Amino acid sequence: MVGKFTAEDAVKSIQSSVAAKFEIHRGVVIGPGPWENVGMASRKKRIPKQGDHVVVLGHNGAFVISSVDGDLCTAELTPTGRGLALSTIPWSTLTFLDEEDASQAAARIVRKATKGE
Repeated sequence: MVGKFTAEDAVKSIQSSVAAKFEIHRGVVIGPGPWENVGMASRKKRIPKQGDHVVVLGHNGAFVISSVDGDLCTAELTPTGRGLALSTIPWSTLTFLDEEDASQAAARIVRKATKGE
């Protein structure tokens, strides 16, 4: 006959299989949370510069940084296409776009050259 598996047995099994680390910081016990090491990619911290191409969390389209405020950690953004300019956007909401490809570089060079004339 197979023995009965009770709720108490289940709790003991779970307690014995859980390995938890606890750290004490200034008298406060901090335990592990579901946010720790759950495959979340670590973002590089990057300070934006004028002219960087970015996208913004919660907004459609790409933008170019027109000015940066280091004291408030915000940026003023100008859309690359149609749309409204954005102001006082926190750096934490910016995602930097990769370097431009050859066709984008050529278009930028032509655009700058024709503006200068």
